[in-house]
Amino acid sequence: MWKPRRAFSNWEHTMRLSLGKCIVLLAMAAATAAPAETVTIEIPRTAGIESAAALTADFRMPPEGPRGRVPAVVVLHSAGGIDGASSSYVSTLNQAGMATLEVKMFARGGAIPFKDSLPYAYASLAYLMKLPTVDPARIAILGFSYGGILAILTASADQTRAFAPEGQRFAAHVSFYPVCWIHEALSTGATDLRSDHTNKFLRGISAADYQRMTGSPVLLLAGEKDHYDDADSCLRFVNSLPADAKALYTVLVYPGAYHGWNAVEDRSFNDPAAYK
Repeated sequence: MWKPRRAFSNWEHTMRLSLGKCIVLLAMAAATAAPAETVTIEIPRTAGIESAAALTADFRMPPEGPRGRVPAVVVLHSAGGIDGASSSYVSTLNQAGMATLEVKMFARGGAIPFKDSLPYAYASLAYLMKLPTVDPARIAILGFSYGGILAILTASADQTRAFAPEGQRFAAHVSFYPVCWIHEALSTGATDLRSDHTNKFLRGISAADYQRMTGSPVLLLAGEKDHYDDADSCLRFVNSLPADAKALYTVLVYPGAYHGWNAVEDRSFNDPAAYK
């Protein structure tokens, strides 16, 4: 395992501590995944948003069964679809006593603009909050690349107000290699993200989404040799934020790690978002 370099830290929330321990220290530990139940998540219709009407997801409870209401984590895959990158993390979270909901947003090649997929994250939150076995105050979100971008955007107070039912929010956010140069650009007011493809996918996202936060902690996990970013892109992004928003973030940079370092398959692809 790479030893992470802590670039910015301000853990004060209990959910941060438990998630940080599970994700950073135990993620590569051998563990057996709990049995999965395939569930259906209904997606509310929103004017101007082109989302699917429903999604399927794999729901897992801790292997020893519930001991009262347990914390839970929504897991969101990359633009390549569910590719195995999440497997060890889901197992570790289950072994640590957390439920997981791994959402199947789309198949490989079927990625959609983030404004259209944000309802998927919030519908997943609403689904978990209704379960009698899940603690509605302790539901986090964890995402990889595309899903990692959603894990950041769902920390926005404006996006949460727009898509989450009244009073609902995620308790913590964990984002793996979330293409930080895009967030830095948007948070500082940029409107041109260097390609029509990237502009299309980030339409409707603005600097305000990074300035007004829900107040929940955000953990960014980045690779030093990520081809999408510079080694300090995530740190620059966080340092571009207002002081109250910046205080919610922690950045961990893994020396020698590339984008998708936890993938289980070798794959080459062309993504305009990598054109910094």
